[in-house]
Amino acid sequence: MSVVGWLVLLAGVGLGLAGLRDGTSRLRVAMAVARSRRSEVRWLADEEGLVQIRGVARRHEDGLTGPVTGKPCLAYRYTVAERRRDSDTDDWTLLERGGEHVPFHVEDESARVLVDPNGAALRLPVGDAVRVEPGQSIESVRRDVLGGDPAARGFDSEWADVPADRERRLTETRLVDGATVSAVGASRYDPSVAEAAGEVNAVVSGADAPIFVVSVGKQSTVLRNYAVRGLLTTLVSVGILGYLGWVVATVAL
Repeated sequence: MSVVGWLVLLAGVGLGLAGLRDGTSRLRVAMAVARSRRSEVRWLADEEGLVQIRGVARRHEDGLTGPVTGKPCLAYRYTVAERRRDSDTDDWTLLERGGEHVPFHVEDESARVLVDPNGAALRLPVGDAVRVEPGQSIESVRRDVLGGDPAARGFDSEWADVPADRERRLTETRLVDGATVSAVGASRYDPSVAEAAGEVNAVVSGADAPIFVVSVGKQSTVLRNYAVRGLLTTLVSVGILGYLGWVVATVAL
């Protein structure tokens, strides 16, 4: 085998090992979460480590405003896509995506705890979609069609005020105050966060957590997808390593 062939082989081994490590890690985390029971919020100050909670999202301090709809929320994600057509295709091309979030409380029947969503995989419900026709600008649609405040800008991009040559689509998903949410993350004791009766001295975040997911509704679908991805990654990696092992054995013979 040539030098280039051996280099390709080594690169494949590295890729296979990395995939195997990622896949098995995901499987271990999914199994650990599946075996654990849901924690009551009132005990989180004494229950450091990986936890899963479910309750109602409550505003902590300042909230946010969705850039597309102008509606209040605790977290949002948005996309801007442009329709591009030719003789063979008719597709939507992503121009921009973004989002923002603020810390919020999750309240169950026992108490409420602060959740810091920084770094979390946010699973938000299907939200609003707005079409921007050719000749319109994104900001003009926000102001005229959605009834937004003319002084409030939803997008900082310079092209947001430029009339589009093609049709564009804006989408926005939100986590709103009062929504039922589930969270899997790391709980840590923090004596500085409880400011009122019914709040616990703990924060749920992604710090030192192998998985950090906040979703509207149940976590079962999210965790199932996480486990399936881990299983597929593991199987593909084993297949790659097995094939490369066969190649080495063949060359050696």
